[in-house]
Amino acid sequence: MVAQLEKDWPTAEKVGRQALGAARAVLPPGDVTILQIHRSLAITLRAQKRFADARLELEASRAELTRSKTPDPLELARTDLTLCDLEQNAGPDASASRIIEVCRRAAAGVTEAVGADHPLRATALAHLALSLESSAPAEALATYSEALRILAAHPEHAPTVRHEFLAGVARAALAAGRPAEALAWFGKMPEAAAKLPELEARLKKARRRR
Repeated sequence: MVAQLEKDWPTAEKVGRQALGAARAVLPPGDVTILQIHRSLAITLRAQKRFADARLELEASRAELTRSKTPDPLELARTDLTLCDLEQNAGPDASASRIIEVCRRAAAGVTEAVGADHPLRATALAHLALSLESSAPAEALATYSEALRILAAHPEHAPTVRHEFLAGVARAALAAGRPAEALAWFGKMPEAAAKLPELEARLKKARRRR
């Protein structure tokens, strides 16, 4: 959408709502075009920090899917993953328990839709792990580790953001008091680890104290 590319968000919203009305008039419930328009509107609303409205669009997309005669589990999982990302960036508009609930649902849906070893599952698990860091660091550590296991099997996937996954496992390991587990991943991913010298130093210091 040109208006989105130009960051003309009011125009993008107006065009998106017109497109949604036209799509609903001719397409069956759950059609992928309707879902994509809802998600596009959510992006537009989120850019304006209208998180509650963006949430409504994603929930509408989810409801649209469930009304379909043959719901697409992958589209449902993608919608939940987008909703998870929204909740994690909504600031005070989202509660910690709500974030965990939505991200856990997204991770389960992605796993069901694509299987245990698909790279998309690594992304979903990373979102879930991030939501768990404060309240359940041990579970976050295990979840990040599973995401890294998947990434290690797919070297072509997300090469520029692997250090973010690695940073997550480091934070969780430090909070859980298990630095050696994170350092093992730092050793397996030296290129990503090279971007995180301070975290690696903290992990090594924590290991020496144990």
